[in-house]
Amino acid sequence: MALAFKFIVYAALASLAYVRIADATAPVVDLGYAQYQGVSNSTLNITSFLGMRYAAAPTARN
Repeated sequence: MALAFKFIVYAALASLAYVRIADATAPVVDLGYAQYQGVSNSTLNITSFLGMRYAAAPTARN
């Protein structure tokens, strides 16, 4: 059981290291009101942009 836990921890740390390396070459999109940095996954050939707002924030209740 302890060996499986160590493997999971090492795998998680390795994936974090990979993400940090990938961030240096990740694309940046400038939308005028904010800039977003993508995270590239070369294995799946996908670039993800997380946390982007897509609608105006509500200001009052109807």
